[in-house]
Amino acid sequence: MGLLREGINEVIGTTRLNAAPMGVIYRGGRYTLALFKGSHTAENILRDGWFVANLIYDPVIYVGTAFGDLSFDAFVSLMADGMEMHRLKSAEAWIAFRA
Repeated sequence: MGLLREGINEVIGTTRLNAAPMGVIYRGGRYTLALFKGSHTAENILRDGWFVANLIYDPVIYVGTAFGDLSFDAFVSLMADGMEMHRLKSAEAWIAFRA
C-alpha cells in the first residue's frame, strides 16, 4: 500500500514557499498533475522542476491555501535528490517529486 493510490489524490502541493490544494493523479503506474496555467504553483514547478505532495488531515489548511498564502514559518526546508525543497511543517506525510 502506497501513500498515493490509483485515481486522484487530494493533497496540499508545495513549491518554493508556496502551497496550494492540488490533485495528484496516479494511473497506470504514472503520476501527473493538472495545474492552472499562470498560477504561482505552475510557474514555480516549471522554473524549479519539483513539488512536494503533503498529506494532511486539517481541512482548515486546505481552505487557507485555496484562498490565501501561508506564512513562511508554516514550511520546513529539506534536501531531496540534491535540491532544496519546501514541505508543510504540519504534514502527516509527504512525498517529493521531480516535475
